[in-house]
Amino acid sequence: MNIFSSTYLQIQLKVKIKQLLNILPFFKRNDYTKFLIVGHPRTGTSLMHTYLNSHWNILSLNEPLSKTTNNAEFFKRYSKIIKAVGFKYFYEYTEEIVKKGILIELFKSENIKVIRIERKNYLRTYVSRCIAEKTNEWSSTNTKEQSIDQKKIVLTKEDCLEAFAQYRKDEQETNTLVEEFNIPVFETDYETLVAEPNDTMFAIQRFLGVTQQIPQSLLVRQNAEPLNALIENYNVLKASFAGSEFEYFFDE
Repeated sequence: MNIFSSTYLQIQLKVKIKQLLNILPFFKRNDYTKFLIVGHPRTGTSLMHTYLNSHWNILSLNEPLSKTTNNAEFFKRYSKIIKAVGFKYFYEYTEEIVKKGILIELFKSENIKVIRIERKNYLRTYVSRCIAEKTNEWSSTNTKEQSIDQKKIVLTKEDCLEAFAQYRKDEQETNTLVEEFNIPVFETDYETLVAEPNDTMFAIQRFLGVTQQIPQSLLVRQNAEPLNALIENYNVLKASFAGSEFEYFFDE
């Protein structure tokens, strides 16, 4: 990536100005819109996070729950330029008592909104996660792709079924809480975000109550190759799912 590109410079300028304004001790507010980006890892949550942060009036904190469970750190007083503040909340967090409790407390005490993003194909989500664990590359701004040999994985039907069941369980637990507390939700999916970033983000900006701005991100898509190129035992795996409810995951 050319670090002197126009997009790079624009994004860095916005980030630095927002950081500087948030450090200043005056002209601060806490009556901004609060939001959570809810989804599984490897479903576009990082892309969504960077698109949101490229907006002058939005601050996305990425993954604060990976570092702290102090609620006060999430929604502090920020510069008056900031009109919406949020962070990523992964479905799997509901497996941890403390993190699930934080979600409940946020839903009880804050006027908060949820941006829910999914990937239509669980197998794609699982494959992407397995490759990230293998290569230790969870996001990339590098336009030079890793080779197929670096990324290729072998999957078992049992591991896939376990992952799919866990995805469903975590989704159900979180979404039940969203419905119980009547939280406003904007729903989208990875495929739409990639294919129609401007229209998708404009709709989300309206949902958050900020002005329309063209989204920008330095992230590049990872693992865009067909599944049969990424899964070494693809044909055997596909045959094992024939006739099951997950058979359509292989119809790309």
